[in-house]
Amino acid sequence: MQGGNEPILDHNGARIVDSHGRVSRVTSAGYGPSVGKHLLMGYVPNELATPGTALQVMYMNEIFPVTVVGSGSAFDPGDTRLKS
Repeated sequence: MQGGNEPILDHNGARIVDSHGRVSRVTSAGYGPSVGKHLLMGYVPNELATPGTALQVMYMNEIFPVTVVGSGSAFDPGDTRLKS
């Protein structure tokens, strides 16, 4: 998955809209070689921004499962995961 502007959907496949009527979308995407996965950045309402929240993204008319990692980095700059 490359690019951005794809709609972010809830676990039922419905578009996510915040209290101001803004639709949640991916803002950028790309492969993260250091984590071995595709990474997406986007906007979701605060109540859905909890790590572990299961969502979906529509990309080229296909639905892909995604999981909120959090507001921090998915990368391990302190190299602690490899040493544990």
